[in-house]
Amino acid sequence: MKNDTNLTTFVSRALKRCKPYVPKWLCRRIGDRFFKRQHYDLALLCYTDTIRFKDRLRCGRLGICYGETGNEERMEHFLARAADLGSRDAMSLLAEHFYTVHNSEKAAYWARRLRAAGMDEAKYLLIGSLQALECYDEELIGLLQELAEQGDREARFALGSCYLEGKGVPRDYAKAMAWYLLAARQGHPTAQNNVGYMYEERLISSSDPDTAAAWYLLAASNGCRLGQENLEAFYRKRSLGHSGFRGYRAPKWRSANQ
Repeated sequence: MKNDTNLTTFVSRALKRCKPYVPKWLCRRIGDRFFKRQHYDLALLCYTDTIRFKDRLRCGRLGICYGETGNEERMEHFLARAADLGSRDAMSLLAEHFYTVHNSEKAAYWARRLRAAGMDEAKYLLIGSLQALECYDEELIGLLQELAEQGDREARFALGSCYLEGKGVPRDYAKAMAWYLLAARQGHPTAQNNVGYMYEERLISSSDPDTAAAWYLLAASNGCRLGQENLEAFYRKRSLGHSGFRGYRAPKWRSANQ
């Protein structure tokens, strides 16, 4: 490790001394070699002030080099330049970066641009970003509906939650139960718990405490902490004769199993 560090330092110093006398095209070629070998600090040194404005490949690489060396502001600048030149890879990196740092507004912006550029997988990032923004509009509901109809259990769970809570759509317990059941039968633990909740809270016409307990048990056996708590409370209430049920926790999109 020490020898690698010394070699990198030596090469870096040599590049700084020689760079003013080396043609820019050659600096770019040397930078490409360093980038492919993941020597991002050396690639950064070669690329800086040598990249042409419309060179989207190297603009994107320069952005990655800045990101790998801890300069997020410059990373965003050069990735945005590459994205404006049509790089879908740069758009994807920006969308993922902003989603990771919880800047959901910018994440949604780049996810939309990525979808418009033909990468339909960006809809997952767009859904997550809109959920984080609490933006339950026609765009989000439409995306969830599309995925739910294609069989995505997370989308079915999220759409059920929208109908249960009246977010972006009129509150409709029958539709909420229908989507929850589809997700639950696909093995979604929190959806299984919420089906039990709806049975116990008598939110549908065919209320049945024993059926609620069965769904709680299934959710609990699949690792849902909320299902375990509800199952325990259900039997404690039954054995002690207490009435009522504890408050409902609103499910979240792609939340970890509780």
